[in-house]
Amino acid sequence: LVGSEMCIRDRYSVATEYRVRHNNGDIVHVMGNVKLIESDGELLLQRYLLDYTDKKKEEVRKERRQRDLIQALSEDYLLVCSFSLDTKAGEALRVSGDRLRKLDELFAGELNLDRCLGGYINEAVVDEDQAMLRDALSAESLITRLTDESRIHVNYRINHGDATEYCQATVVRGGDWPQAHNVVLGLRSVDVQTREEMKKKALLEEALTQANKANAAKSAFLSNMSHDIRTPMNAIVCMTDLAAQQADDPAKVRECLSEVSHSSHHLLDLINDILD
Repeated sequence: LVGSEMCIRDRYSVATEYRVRHNNGDIVHVMGNVKLIESDGELLLQRYLLDYTDKKKEEVRKERRQRDLIQALSEDYLLVCSFSLDTKAGEALRVSGDRLRKLDELFAGELNLDRCLGGYINEAVVDEDQAMLRDALSAESLITRLTDESRIHVNYRINHGDATEYCQATVVRGGDWPQAHNVVLGLRSVDVQTREEMKKKALLEEALTQANKANAAKSAFLSNMSHDIRTPMNAIVCMTDLAAQQADDPAKVRECLSEVSHSSHHLLDLINDILD
């Protein structure tokens, strides 16, 4: 009775979740609520039953999707964390113990998005990429971009010992977006892939340079060949016309024919060189 009076005074109610099996064999998720009230001096129990099977399935689907995202990132990522962009609080799901990268030090304890990423950027990222990465991974920027995109990739470089390493940050929005701005953040090395792509690009650029040089040489060759062929051809045509006009002057005709012969031999040598 004392407990009942306290329940009435505090408007006590109890909610519980359970499952029932429908006549057709389906499982139905039920949310039951019992509330103790006073009416006309009597204690009454109000009971409500709510079928929330669809909502439960949606929750399960979101949870499964979130687990799949985390699992997918965990395979080759050095760091995987979940963060709330609203509170900045997070949880480390996978952290590499690589001493040079210091991820286990920078993402230890209770995680905070600004503190963890700020420390990582200041400690590891090369100076030229710090401002870009800080802006790209800020909560405000992520919320804006993830409104239209489900996944974001940002490439950057870190100081890995005495060398520079190419890395990539991947941010995936949670299944409860946009009601809650929860994300999964992954950091991984893409050094091998990036350097291979750079090597291929360099080879393609070199091939293009060589092709351009060959094309320029071909154009110069054609231009010079055209000029060199036209010169003796013009002499042959002109001398032939002149000889025809001077048919009554044997000395002039012989002079013209001599020039035609000289130009003809020169033209033949040019053609032989071109064919070679």
